[in-house]
Amino acid sequence: MTTSTTKKFYLTLKRRDGKIVGHEASLLTPSFPVEKEPDDEPSDDEEESPKEDGSSQKLSGNDFETVFKNFVSTIESFRRFMPLTLQIAPEITKAVAEREIAEFAEGHGVRRDDLSNESVEVYELDINFFNEFTVHHERVRSVAGGARLLPQVVIVGLVSAYDGFLASLLTAVIERHEEIVLTSQKQLTYKELLEFNSIADARTALIEREVEAVIRKSHHEQFEWMQHNLNVPLKKGLTVWPRFIELCERRNLFTHTNGVVSGQYLKVCC
Repeated sequence: MTTSTTKKFYLTLKRRDGKIVGHEASLLTPSFPVEKEPDDEPSDDEEESPKEDGSSQKLSGNDFETVFKNFVSTIESFRRFMPLTLQIAPEITKAVAEREIAEFAEGHGVRRDDLSNESVEVYELDINFFNEFTVHHERVRSVAGGARLLPQVVIVGLVSAYDGFLASLLTAVIERHEEIVLTSQKQLTYKELLEFNSIADARTALIEREVEAVIRKSHHEQFEWMQHNLNVPLKKGLTVWPRFIELCERRNLFTHTNGVVSGQYLKVCC
């Protein structure tokens, strides 16, 4: 007669305050009582990046109020909702993921009351279901990976919101100070001019090119451009400047090097 351990595997559901907080699989019969493992890391599905209101709006030249209202609204959304999201979203999504494992165990296994207690539930399943269990298990692990990325998503979203604000602000400024475009190196070819319906359309295209060129610069170079072209001492008394630059460079690490510190980061921040 073949022993049960060669035909069965055991799936242990771990509970805390009546909620499933983790699971464990074994080909051997769990000893009683099953030891509780430390708190599991919070997990979460990938969060959708926050939307930057007004980041791609066409401005009419009288939209300073709209630009600032949109930016304040966006930052207020981050301030009010992101801390709460970072705190509770991992636990909610983890519970949903672990519930999937519980439903799998209940649907395909037999509860072993002799091995279960208030902290754990042990299910005995046919070994033929092990590959299917592995698929569910990997899904739960991917949820945990998503949770660890949440802080990075927030930082990327914050800096993206600022970049959208700056693009809108510069558009409004240059529309009022055309000399900035007239003295820049941005040019239109004769062929390009023929494609425009009016001088106003050509003017808009030049402004867009100038703004795009500034936005492509580093955040430090953006401030240098604004101080030179707007004749405003933006960094004077700005004690938060080093922290702002570090945050922007950290965003670049997350988007380009998976968070690994680069020489560029050290050069700019240290």
